[in-house]
Amino acid sequence: MKKDLFPFFLKKHIIWILFLVFTIVFCPLNVISDDNIYEIPVFSKPPRIDGILDNPLWEEEALKIENFTQFIPKEMGTPSEKTVAYLGCDTKNLYVAFRCFDSNPMKIRASVTNRDNIRQDDWVSITIDTFNEKRRAFGFNVNPLGVQSDGIRTEEGGGRGSGGMGGGQRGRGMSGDSWDTVFSSDGKINHDGYTVEIAIPFKSLRFPKKENKIWRVILTRNISRKGEIITWPVMKRSISGSLPQAAQIKLPSKIATSNNIEIIPVITGLQKNKEKMKPEEGINLKYGLTSNLTLDFAYNPDFSQVEADVPQIELNQRYALYYPEKRPFFLEGEEIFQSPFGLIDLIYTRRITDPLWGAKLTGKVGPFTLGYISAMDEKSTESLWEISDSNNTEITQLKALFNIFRMKADIFKESFVGFTLTDKYLYDPVGNKFSRAGGIDGQFKWQDNFYLTFQVLGSQKRPSENEKRFSSAQYYNFKYDSRNFYSSIYYKSIAPDFEAASGFVNRTDFKEWGGIFEYNILPQKKFLTAITPQIQIARWEDFKGIPIEERNSFELRIQFTANTFFSTEYFDSMERFADIDFKKKRYEARAFSNILWWLTFWINYSQGDTINYDEENPFLGWGQSFNANITLRPSDRLNFSINYNKNTLWKDKNRKELMWDYDVIRNRITYQLTKELSIRTIVDYDHYYKELFGNFLLSYIYRPGTVFFLGFDSNYLVEENNGYYRLNRTNKALFVKFSYWIRI
Repeated sequence: MKKDLFPFFLKKHIIWILFLVFTIVFCPLNVISDDNIYEIPVFSKPPRIDGILDNPLWEEEALKIENFTQFIPKEMGTPSEKTVAYLGCDTKNLYVAFRCFDSNPMKIRASVTNRDNIRQDDWVSITIDTFNEKRRAFGFNVNPLGVQSDGIRTEEGGGRGSGGMGGGQRGRGMSGDSWDTVFSSDGKINHDGYTVEIAIPFKSLRFPKKENKIWRVILTRNISRKGEIITWPVMKRSISGSLPQAAQIKLPSKIATSNNIEIIPVITGLQKNKEKMKPEEGINLKYGLTSNLTLDFAYNPDFSQVEADVPQIELNQRYALYYPEKRPFFLEGEEIFQSPFGLIDLIYTRRITDPLWGAKLTGKVGPFTLGYISAMDEKSTESLWEISDSNNTEITQLKALFNIFRMKADIFKESFVGFTLTDKYLYDPVGNKFSRAGGIDGQFKWQDNFYLTFQVLGSQKRPSENEKRFSSAQYYNFKYDSRNFYSSIYYKSIAPDFEAASGFVNRTDFKEWGGIFEYNILPQKKFLTAITPQIQIARWEDFKGIPIEERNSFELRIQFTANTFFSTEYFDSMERFADIDFKKKRYEARAFSNILWWLTFWINYSQGDTINYDEENPFLGWGQSFNANITLRPSDRLNFSINYNKNTLWKDKNRKELMWDYDVIRNRITYQLTKELSIRTIVDYDHYYKELFGNFLLSYIYRPGTVFFLGFDSNYLVEENNGYYRLNRTNKALFVKFSYWIRI
């Protein structure tokens, strides 16, 4: 007899449901309202961007901002160091400058490093919401030596407090180095601290073509050694997300809004083993249809990854692992295609393995955000397990045409309704096949703290000429997110035959209910920022009504400063595998610190009951896993990084019979000769499979799009013979790439 699991869930966890209702009814709501609009002055002439900040234009003509406040460690506290910022513009650029005073300039953290690698340094930033929609913004970060980092900040899905600025807050936040554009910057350290100057071309931004341009901005300074983050305007944790709290600025009506044309010719060459070098030409075109709508086209592009995937342990994994997208063509506008946290991912562009050509349309028209990708893949993958090994000759060589469409409509206050449609058409000699998936999703936000998120999907597959399969999936989530309390209850189901051939769905045939409840204690001390206990509960059943998994966990997170935290978590769970219910208990601990500029470490350790996922010999053993990443900086140009993964399984808790001991090590060394020129080596060793991978890369990145790469890869098998080890080379390759960015 089929069990009615949802009423059972309500009965068993009624205390949590009542707790959530109590939270909604009685927790106070804090609303920030600032109707001030700051007008950005027009400079009489453009300032020189040299980082010295000696041009009288900044003092005489710019909008001067001095009233910064602490966000971390003490909300609305007085900053330990004074900061002055300046804003101005002309018809082509938005100009920003910072004068960052420091009582001990010798301790300023600044490195000569490659672009987008300044997170552990001191830095200043400007975040710009050009659509004044409180959902998405462009972020520009610069360290005291002028090294750049840029990204997209998105806050859909209910970001905690800072929207990703630190302090243990939730949220998608900046997308790191996944978005790159052209802007100018420079910085100088002096006896008072340091100064930074920035020029952001309006052509590098997307914005609506309106007479009155009202944007939102946030100015931020990070004092790394103190774990201190200060902002303008004031940021409060009582408001979910940072963009709703941003200051409003007004720009002059006459700024550059011409349609951009960008051309990037690309030449690549690849030589494998004893083969001859095979040069290939490609081209990337970008055309700005409007100031907020862009068309991209790439023919015979270089879709290779200059940055290799970080090795992951794939042994004894029940579900395929996720490998992030790193190819520039797909990273442009990726935030449009991303799903808010928790939703089912219909779009995972790494399913497009080896495109011959690609076209993309991204941008915004009125309240509608649009994204469309079309690509012809010459080496289609049929399984997520193949993503991490796309060069495997066993993967099908069939071509596939991908078409992906995403649209979101802004409604009400910081809410949206979206539509997604994906189509993969496989050219098979036996008979053309297709797989489609799509549906609607949305998020409703009200009173600054409440979120309702939903998703309803369907998929259609034709595995053969005479057969079609239809299936469905859905997701619902209700959240409350305030200064001290966060709660979420959700439901997700994915039918057995549901397939997202263009997305990342590594598990089907389940219905899931769950809840998350956490309380944020904020001591706001110099070395103790937040203490957060969290409880999670979740239950799964398959579509036959059989319970297949349950999980209860308690986690305690301690945020010491913005750059140091520790957490520990206990799991009490059940998982059904091979028709056996395995009851598991597991402990996990995590720690991160960057207190010392020359040392950064991340450590994750767990131990407990572990299932051996073997259909013929399943059993509950005792496992340990350890992951550590340690970065050393002997100088401001030299960077050593070691990533170590270890996974061990014993037959039982007595640890007498060892099943396996799996070690994977990555050693990465980077030396930055200048801001543009660097040398990098990577050595990966897989102890389980006795595989050694070596990589050397010479990089010259003048600006995004204008690059030169010279790389060498070599793969080896480590063989043992009578106690002696030898390296047997299995593959070697030489890689060259040159591209040049032209903007008209």
